[in-house]
Amino acid sequence: MNTYTNHVQDNKSKAVANGFSKKPSNKMSTFQFDDNRPHAAAQRKLQEIIHNNPWVKRTSVFQKMADNHYASTRTKKENSNKKPSQQGRVGSIQKNVVQRYAYVGPKQVIEAYEGMEQYPDVMNTTEQVKNPTKEQSEVIGDRYYRKYKNRQEFNQHTTGQPVDVGLIDHLTKWYRLPFSNGFFVLGEAHNIANYRRLIKESNQTGDILGEGGTVPVLHYTRSRMQRGGTEPTRQVGQATEHAMESIVAKTAYALASLRDDLHRELWSKKSQTQKPAMQFQDAKDWLAYVDLNKPEVKRDKRRRPYYMLNKVQMVLKSVQEAKEGEYERGKTAVSLLSTCLKQLQDYQNNLDEQDLGVAEFQQKLKSLIVVYENYQYITPKEKRQLYWVGLKEAAEEAHLLARNEIEESTMSRNGKSGKALIDEQAKENPTTGLLGETCTLRDIFMYEAIIDAQSRNFVMAGIGDDHLQHLKGPLAKVNILTISYKDFFDQHTIDAIHP
Repeated sequence: MNTYTNHVQDNKSKAVANGFSKKPSNKMSTFQFDDNRPHAAAQRKLQEIIHNNPWVKRTSVFQKMADNHYASTRTKKENSNKKPSQQGRVGSIQKNVVQRYAYVGPKQVIEAYEGMEQYPDVMNTTEQVKNPTKEQSEVIGDRYYRKYKNRQEFNQHTTGQPVDVGLIDHLTKWYRLPFSNGFFVLGEAHNIANYRRLIKESNQTGDILGEGGTVPVLHYTRSRMQRGGTEPTRQVGQATEHAMESIVAKTAYALASLRDDLHRELWSKKSQTQKPAMQFQDAKDWLAYVDLNKPEVKRDKRRRPYYMLNKVQMVLKSVQEAKEGEYERGKTAVSLLSTCLKQLQDYQNNLDEQDLGVAEFQQKLKSLIVVYENYQYITPKEKRQLYWVGLKEAAEEAHLLARNEIEESTMSRNGKSGKALIDEQAKENPTTGLLGETCTLRDIFMYEAIIDAQSRNFVMAGIGDDHLQHLKGPLAKVNILTISYKDFFDQHTIDAIHP
């Protein structure tokens, strides 16, 4: 087991609890009140616990060395800049809290500086980094636990070179994935631990395949050789992401999903279960509390870590998560329908004579975009009509277009193509009805793209975990490694809050 030392200074409790320190004042407030809201009570309790915690009064050997070094350095610098009349004055020095939770093998990584030779026990049992870069100092100095297998991996990760490891800060997880072992397919949960975040964190280069983009209409009716390298791309960090999804199949599934959501809204009974109060806490404060007080850390359905304080869920909030926001199906659907409308128009522009069936479908998409852009204003009666007519007809037409693309393509698996291929893949999907049928079509297009990506030496493919579960068996038959969302957390991650 790795050991560690706490590095929190005395008189720092206010800064830890609030994220900043307040200067004392002798002035009395002219207006005061007691804030008894659950969130405010939890914050007061948090401050009280941290202030009274005995760990706050401890000073580590590492911190003493850092204080002596930085105090000496700053004093020398200040003295050299002072005028002769000021040489006798001594100014106060603000001590910085320094956390060191990065490990190279069994050794803790520390910043090495002049004067540390007098601590041989520390020098002989740690991994020293002299003149660290800004990136290395951040890795060494924050409260997340990182585990590198050797110094080379540490150097590569902190200098932007490809590695197998990385940190998912808002989930407090340190992961290790087989990037260096060859192509694999990762199942993800959208907007929680998606493949793009992992690609950036691990500094991956080269080509990746992603569910996020779509290919033009009838893309898969061409042979692999004809369509190879023609799919849209986007930059993800240092890597190039290639699109894989059929736009009509993805649109068909989106329409079926919207109809499924609307059914629950109109006819399902709402749960009477009261959810516990929740408060998002900045990473610095959340980690400080957990590090000092060792509360029981649990995870919600989205795998986000939290602890309970005064019956309030204190959930870790990350900057990245705040930027991405919550996944909104309606807003995402409007964007997807608009993309489909544009790509269908591009398809029509390349025809000598307009496809009337496609033109009719385009009009329905335009109507649905208007509806969902103004969804908050439509009446229950209009919603029922939307369910039985608007969404139903549009989803069925999109489903038919996607089926036609498969049946007209050269795609095959185990000697099966067209309708036989669709029936074969449908056995892997337990979902029934139009939602299951449209999902099956997406699975088929994804499988074809994955096979193509492996032959072109891509780094990896990232798809939704539901799709991975449907494709796990077929991909295993062609020896392609798959890592489900559950396997990723259970087998490829460790906690990044120090044990």
